[in-house]
This record gives sequence, C-alpha cells and structure tokens, in this order.
Amino acid sequence: MTLRLLRLLVLLGVAISALGRPAVATAQRAPAGDNAITAMAFSADGRLIAAGLRDSRIVVWDAASGQQLRAWVAHQGAPVSGLAFSPDGTTIASGGRDSALRLWDAATGKLRESATGHEQPIREIAYSPDGRSLATTGEDSRVVLWDAAPLKLRRILFGHINFSSGLAFSPDGATLASAGEDAQIILWDAASGRQRRVLRGHQGGVGSIGFDRSGSSLASFGADAQVRLWDPASGRLRQVLGREHTGRGRTLAFSPDGTILASGGDDRKVVLWDIGQARPRRTLLRHSRGVTRVAFSPNGTILATAGEDQQIILWEVATGRELRVLAAPPAQPTPPTRPVGAADGAPGASPGSPAALSPPLALEDGPGGPILVITHPANKFGTYYAEILRSEGLNAFTTADIGSVTAATLAAYDVAILAEMPLTSAQASMLSDWVTGGGNLIAMRPAAQLAGLLGLSSAGSPLTDAYLRIATTQPPGTGLVDETIQFHGPADRYSLSGATSIATLYTSATAPTSNPAVTLRSVGTNGGQAAAFTYDLAKSVIYSRQGNPAWREQERDGFPPIRSDDLYFGAAAGDVRPDWVDLNKVQIPQADEQQRLLVNLILEMTRDRKPLPRFWYFPRGERAVVVLTGDDHGNGGTGPRFDQQIAASPAGCSVEDWECVRSTSYIYAETPLTDAQAAAYHAQGFEISIHVETGCQDFSAATLSGFYDQQLSAWQAKYTSIPAPATHRTHCLVWSDWSSQPNVQLARGMRLDTTYYYWPPSWVLNRPGFFTASGLPQRFADLDGTLIDVYQAPTQMTDESGQSYP
Repeated sequence: MTLRLLRLLVLLGVAISALGRPAVATAQRAPAGDNAITAMAFSADGRLIAAGLRDSRIVVWDAASGQQLRAWVAHQGAPVSGLAFSPDGTTIASGGRDSALRLWDAATGKLRESATGHEQPIREIAYSPDGRSLATTGEDSRVVLWDAAPLKLRRILFGHINFSSGLAFSPDGATLASAGEDAQIILWDAASGRQRRVLRGHQGGVGSIGFDRSGSSLASFGADAQVRLWDPASGRLRQVLGREHTGRGRTLAFSPDGTILASGGDDRKVVLWDIGQARPRRTLLRHSRGVTRVAFSPNGTILATAGEDQQIILWEVATGRELRVLAAPPAQPTPPTRPVGAADGAPGASPGSPAALSPPLALEDGPGGPILVITHPANKFGTYYAEILRSEGLNAFTTADIGSVTAATLAAYDVAILAEMPLTSAQASMLSDWVTGGGNLIAMRPAAQLAGLLGLSSAGSPLTDAYLRIATTQPPGTGLVDETIQFHGPADRYSLSGATSIATLYTSATAPTSNPAVTLRSVGTNGGQAAAFTYDLAKSVIYSRQGNPAWREQERDGFPPIRSDDLYFGAAAGDVRPDWVDLNKVQIPQADEQQRLLVNLILEMTRDRKPLPRFWYFPRGERAVVVLTGDDHGNGGTGPRFDQQIAASPAGCSVEDWECVRSTSYIYAETPLTDAQAAAYHAQGFEISIHVETGCQDFSAATLSGFYDQQLSAWQAKYTSIPAPATHRTHCLVWSDWSSQPNVQLARGMRLDTTYYYWPPSWVLNRPGFFTASGLPQRFADLDGTLIDVYQAPTQMTDESGQSYP
C-alpha cells in the first residue's frame, strides 16, 4: 500500500503562528478629529434620531430638543456603515465595516443580538415594513435576508457582480430592491428570494434607492449624478430628473406622502424635488463636505441631512429653513479588536468592552450559498457538517433547524444535507415534494419515512463500527481509495429498491454484505436526486478523529498517564478489543476519504446547477504540507534548531508564500531563551508557544485550568514581546478525558492543539500514517457533538515512535 499524499496534511504541529490565531480584519481608523456621520435614521415615532459614526459609535439624539441621549461603541473600532430603526422603534440595527450585523435596544443601547453573514463590510440595512425581516448589502456583492427576531440568516441572494450599496423594501414588503456598483438595480421577491427583474440605465454605480409610499415608483441616484424614476411593476424608466447635481449621488429619500424626493451627494447639495412637477423645489447648501444621508421625519415636516462634515442639519420641509444642527462628538481612539473566536473574558476581551460585546458567528452557521445543512436540536452532531464543508473548501452554505425549514426555504437551495433526525410526516412530505420538483437531498442515516424516496427497503438490524468500500470506477467515487475503510457508529441495513449503490457495507475488512453504505437515486422528471449515507457521517468522522468515547478516562496502553492514544488502543489488559482505527490501514486517511465522498456527491448532484466555488487546501495547489513542531524541555534547543532551519531555507525565500523552513517550539517559562531572542525569531516567521505540563499526571478539568493559569502567567511575564500562546502541545501528551483540553485552551485564547500523538512504538510497529484517520486540521467536538472552536492537529510523525519516514 502506498502512502496517499493527495490532498493530505501531515501534521507534526504548527509552523506558522497565523495558523493558530485567525486573522482579524483591519478596521478603518478615522483620522484625528474626523468623525463623519456614515449612517442615520429617524425612529418610527419621530422622537429620536440615531446616527452611525466613523469612529464606530452610534449616537442617539432627542429630535425635538437636540439633546444627545446616549452613545456607544458598536463595531469594535470599525466605522458604522448602515443603520435602521425597527418599525416599532424598540431596536436599532447596525452594520459595520467589520462585516457584523448587530441589534441594539434603542432605549438603553445594550446589545441584543449579533450575527455575521457578509465576508466584506456591510453597506446598507433595511427593515421590512412588518419588522419581521432585515436585509443587508455589502462589499461582497451579497444581499442577505435575515429573520429579525431572533436574528438568524435566512438566505443569501446572489446577483450583483460588484459592491452592493442601495437597499429598500416596497411598502407592502413583497419586493426588495438592491442596487450596486455594477450599475444594476435588482428587484427580488422578498419571500422566495427569486429575481423578478433587473433595471439598467445608470452610467456608473447606483448609490441609493427608495420606493414611494404607494410602491408604484422607485427612485435611484448614482455615480452619474442622475436621479431616475422607475416603474417597478414593468421595469420601465419613467423619467430622469434635471441635472441639479454635479457630483456622485450618495443618498435619497421620499417624503412620507410621496410628493417630495430629497437627494444628496458629493457636491454637498441637498435637492428637494417636486415629484408631481418633476422639477427641483429648492436646493439646500449648508454642508461643507459631502452629504452621506437624508431622512424625512415620519410626519414629513422635517428633513434631516447628514454629512462628512460631522453634523446633522434639521430642516423645515415647507420653507427650507434650518431648524437645528446636531454635531457628532469628536472622534475617540479606536478600541482594540478581539481575535475572531476568542471567548468573552479571554485575553483580548475585557468584560463590558466592545470586544466582549461582539460574539462571533456561531460555529455551525455558514455565510450562505447554494448548500443548506438541515439540523435538529436533539442531535448536535449534525452541526459538524458545517465543519466538514469548510474543511473540504465548500464555504458557501447555510445551516437551518428543521423546525424553521419550509418549502419556500428549500426552493432557494441547490442541495440540502439532512442530518440524522426524526421527521414528522409533514416534514417528510415536504422534503419528498422538493426532490420530486428538482431538489437534491443527501440524507444521513435517514428516517424510515424517507426510504421510499431514497429507493431503499429495510433489510435487517444495523451494522456497527465496521467497514465500507466505495465504488471508484465512476463518479462520485472516482479518485478515492479503492479498498475497505472504517466507519464508526451504527449503519442501517437496506436493500436497493430503485437506488444505485455508491458504497457497500462490509462486516470486516474483507467480508462484503449485500447492503449499501451510500446510495443515489434519480427522482421524477425535473432532475431531482436523493442520496443516503446509511450511517451518520458526522459522528463517524468525529469518533475517528477523536477516538472511542467509551474509552475516555481509561489507561489502556500500559504507559501512564492517560494519553490520546489510549482512545485508540485496543489491546488493554483485561479488555482486549480491536484497535479503534485499523493500523493495517493507517496509511489511508479514512475519515478524510469519506468527507471527500460527500463533497464529490454534492458536486455530482449539482452538476446541472451553478458551479460551486471551492477553495483548495494549500498554496499553489500543493498536495501535501509537513508542519514542524518541537518540544524544548528547558535544554536550550530552540535557538539552534531554528538556526538550522534558517540555514536550510532557500536564499531570499518568502515566509508568507510558504517557501522557508519554519517551525514551532513549545517551551517552558524557564527555557534559556530570552524575550529578545524570542522576538527576533518570531519576526523571522517562527512560532514560540507554551508547553504546559501536569507533572506527567492525569488531570481533572479543575486541576487542568490551574496548570494553564499558573504556567501561562509566568510564561507571559517573561515573553512580553511575542504574541500570547495560540497553539499548544501538553508535556507527556496527557489527555485524561474527552474534551477538557480544548475547552480550557479556548477559554485562554488558544486555537490549535497538537497533543494527539501517534505513540508508543510498540503499538505503532513502524506503520506510519494517520492514527486519527485524518490528515486535516478540524475543530474538536464535545461528547454531545457540540463544536469546540479549537482545531485538532494530531502529531502523526514523531521522532520517538520508531517510524520510518517516507
């Protein structure tokens, strides 16, 4: 058997510190004294005006008196770029250049909810008239629809090919209009997310759009300085209003009665247009810099205009008289940002700080796209399909609880992955109807109600912790391993009744059954397809990667303390079992092959749909990466080893392009390496992190926390010039239970662990490979399947396991 290097990661630790601590988007910082107003809105009752500022704050004023009522930092130092009051006035929604959407209590300024669905900064926010939905646009060209309460991403609309800036719901809420730098205005069905029509005519980007109160007229204002009026029902251009503006259009708004349109832009003008006469009523020229926002009070008597000159001006609409000026407070220093994924209370997030107010996107959530992952609250393992998709490069997905999925939800997706779950008859019928209508369903250990749809008939009791073999002569099995591989957990036995077998169950490595492990069936005449994994792939992958949960807290290999290999070691004294991962197949990354089968199945089933964007694993399409680590037990080996690697690197190599030999050294605080030396090596691309030790004794969750806190304190007191530890391997490889290590690490800002270690040599017997059945770094899961935001990167090749290196 040859060592399969295709798309594998041979992990000995982590070599580049950026792998351990995720990149943080750099927020734009306001120049000193510059605090432009970037977003503005009236409350529904007209009593409040809220504004978003470039220094990341939201400020709320009393509209009648002009008194500032409250202000707070909203987006971790990133400018606020969109803002809207809910129709009932109780909530302020804000979007920022940190790409986050946040909901705030309008009366107190306290954060209610936060979510992320954009990969680039948000540009605009709009509530639906009934307040049940939110829409956002951004620099990633996406239009995102959200459930407003509780805040949850509903779907992502793809149509723009450049920044999307303008956004508006029709008064009846049935239509959502979006506009972008691609000079397009797209009208969407707000319920289904389908495009109704595209309006074109602007010679340049469209910055702002708005419906009149009847919904029969849509106005747009763009970079060509033109204000255009459209018939949204037909898509016909009705009129181009006079050329009063001489600069890029930024903002517009209809008066509540629809008779006046206000527009503002880079030329510092605000023009009030008489819609009935199609001519300017008056021009307001008071701002000293560009106008960023205009908004009418709900009764239409007051117009608020905001600008880059850091002020909001209130005007009497009837006369054009200036009523009051609301000045933005001076810009304040940008607060530090928190690393993505850092836990509240962890280093980098003090309680009550803006960082602590900003929870990251839930690990099981995706940014949206054509793939839907359907989960059930009783099965947390189902959320791990999000991690599998990310690991395999399919990032464009959405996760939804089965209770929130409707026929309209399914209609927006090309393929759905259904986690193992019970189904009601109504839910089974809904899924069946969707597939019959052309949908693509992949069901994991499916409920009995789906057997007919899947083309399967029950055929006996389940087969547990056994083997399967993929049919590799045609897609989706092409390119995968052509021999038996293990799965963990129960697999239901079926006979084929209309489906095609993609993989077959085996009772042992050599004994096939007549039952399929993975199947595919074409359904109906509309291109629908239904696939099944007869076992729970997510649970199998987790158990392969992390070991047998029934063996946790057991000393099995005869070499105390309890280590990670004890979760795999079969021949324990008094309890001899097969090894959890068959070491005769250790050269095959068995869990990775099954993940890849899922991805191949997705690609094959959606071949008649849109191409799915997929990200490759490594730079330049490399097939394998060896990541080097070492443990320095206070013997001064770090510096000489790093110097050796510098000498072995090509002259003029680039660390950023992975051209240099670099590694990580895990060290004690008492290691003879000075802070200055550590800083110098860090500047050259090496990582230096802590090597926590427990006295080579087993730990409890409580004692483990104490070990980390005491040793981190001493380590960070010495090494003040390099980043805090982000990756880790425990001395003596102590792993006394299932998940205390990653949970303790996460609470202290660590994001990658290399303590899983292929050892001892008397067990390895010079069989190099993947004892965790995987060569990919993926997040840990807790006993109930809940994702833990720490990556598991097993040390597969060691210098003390008696292995021959390839």
